[in-house]
Amino acid sequence: MEAQVLHADGPLPTFEVVSIKPFHRVPLPPPPAGEQVIHQQVMKFAPGRPGAQTTDRVHMVAPVQMLIANAYNLPFGFEKRVTGGPDWVRSDQYEVDARIDAATFAAMQKLAPAEQHRQVELMEQATLADRFHLKVHFETRMEPAYALVVAKGGSKLKPAMEGEHTVLSKGNNTIAARAVSIDQLIHSPFMASHELVDKTSLTGHYDFTLTYSERYLRKVRPTLRHRWLRHYRSSSA
Repeated sequence: MEAQVLHADGPLPTFEVVSIKPFHRVPLPPPPAGEQVIHQQVMKFAPGRPGAQTTDRVHMVAPVQMLIANAYNLPFGFEKRVTGGPDWVRSDQYEVDARIDAATFAAMQKLAPAEQHRQVELMEQATLADRFHLKVHFETRMEPAYALVVAKGGSKLKPAMEGEHTVLSKGNNTIAARAVSIDQLIHSPFMASHELVDKTSLTGHYDFTLTYSERYLRKVRPTLRHRWLRHYRSSSA
């Protein structure tokens, strides 16, 4: 994983006020006849990445596993790197509403957006330690990974139009992408079953559709069988 795990180098800053309560999502209405709801999950992180901290409020709705991943700067989609703990850490969702005190928020406005996020993430670490009695340790593991590379003949991805909004959705046997980068794809929840490493050197945003088989979906993950890429086994720490 290329992102740096966030370690505190001093006392953790804290929010002025924090409210944490179980989140019970409202069920979706029944789907049309003949259709099936594959997955329903509500997640929210405000503010998101990237971007500056524009208000003194922080609002999150997610399982504790993802709250931990966010607090320690793990990329979205890598929350399974957080191991241990009871099962409810991965299943039960919580709503977190927090407020930064006025003096701290004013001082944060003088910092770069990345440093603002770092300060908020450290506050989240303090909250997890206080409210959930979280204790963590860090270790390095060697695990199998798939490296995503461009096949012979070069990429045949269609570049997104300028100004097009990013949309990534999952349907029956397909993942549809509009104005999505390779980095966004491999870090999305749809691709989180196995480790993926981007070796394509493709830096743009693209429109594409991935189609996978039901047999492979039941066993592992989307097959990624597209003309423009192939995968091979490698190792990652």
